[in-house]
Amino acid sequence: MKVIYARISTANQNIERQMKKDGTKVFIDVCSGLLPFAERPDGKKLMKAKDVTIIEVAAIDRLGRNLRDILSTLEYFTNKGVDIYINDQGLHTMVGGKPNPTATMIIQIMASVAEFERKAIRERTAQGIAIAKAIKGKYKGRKRGAMQPPAKTLEKHAEKIQVIQSCIDAGKSLLQISNEYNYSRGLIYRLIEKGFVTQKAKD
Repeated sequence: MKVIYARISTANQNIERQMKKDGTKVFIDVCSGLLPFAERPDGKKLMKAKDVTIIEVAAIDRLGRNLRDILSTLEYFTNKGVDIYINDQGLHTMVGGKPNPTATMIIQIMASVAEFERKAIRERTAQGIAIAKAIKGKYKGRKRGAMQPPAKTLEKHAEKIQVIQSCIDAGKSLLQISNEYNYSRGLIYRLIEKGFVTQKAKD
């Protein structure tokens, strides 16, 4: 039996990218990506399911919190003879009932890159917050109706700014960023106009 596994961070996050509406059974975890696969509610159910032969996921990073967790999850299902299909790469982890070595190699590279990007985003977010707090100390407040000081905008949206900037640096379009992270395009454009995001992506 084929199933779909999806993980989203919040209940209101758009999951159309991770799902198909064709009657296929879907396992969905609403949790942080930092939670190991084996500790997720639907992840546990999927690991215990006995009639599953193929698991489809939108991207490899849905399967674990880091490279080690992703590889552990893949090993678990491979040992059970379950093929995992990575939709965005068109990869099957098993071919003809045997592990696919090419898929394993590609997945290791992809997972390593994804882990590196997450660490870079965390570091840039921390730097952004620190800068925002330092700048904020130079402002004495604002009059009612006055424009919000840049420092407050930077502090409020620090994490989003770092994520958007990292995605743009990686070559993603504004539309891709908006759909993937559920950020409004209006907010992204405002951050670009204010100079918090430095490079403009092409749609």
